[in-house]
Amino acid sequence: MNIQVWTDTDLHGAGSALVLKWLYKDAKIFSINDVSEYTFTGKFKGAQESLDHYDRVYIIDLDIFVYYFNCLLSYIHIVEKLYL
Repeated sequence: MNIQVWTDTDLHGAGSALVLKWLYKDAKIFSINDVSEYTFTGKFKGAQESLDHYDRVYIIDLDIFVYYFNCLLSYIHIVEKLYL
């Protein structure tokens, strides 16, 4: 399984990414993208070409607008929000 995580690297984001890493310890690829609420949209749009490579994409500890969240649904198969 290939996992991609989009998060910031504050305490909550890093802790959430660590929990996901433990849950998916056997993942073939586990990629973490360090972003903020302000840089997320641009970086995510730039990564659209490679999203099909991942089985799961997690967006954690980011406060994104509903408009952007709805736009994301058209780009990836599964969007899951994880709240810890």
